[in-house]
Amino acid sequence: MNYFSMNEVQIGTEVKIKNSDLKGRVVEVFHFPTTFKVEFEDGKFEVFKTHEVELLKNEIKEEDE
Repeated sequence: MNYFSMNEVQIGTEVKIKNSDLKGRVVEVFHFPTTFKVEFEDGKFEVFKTHEVELLKNEIKEEDE
């Protein structure tokens, strides 16, 4: 099992907001502390901490070894 850092989440990753039914896409990643700016279908934006989101579809690009 590989370790996955939330700092590696790519723009465009689909996320679900924990404790709600809201789903959106990451449009920006901030560091120290890591937070995500998420855009929802209605065009609104909100910023969430790593423990407030669940990754649904991660757009991580695998590097060739």
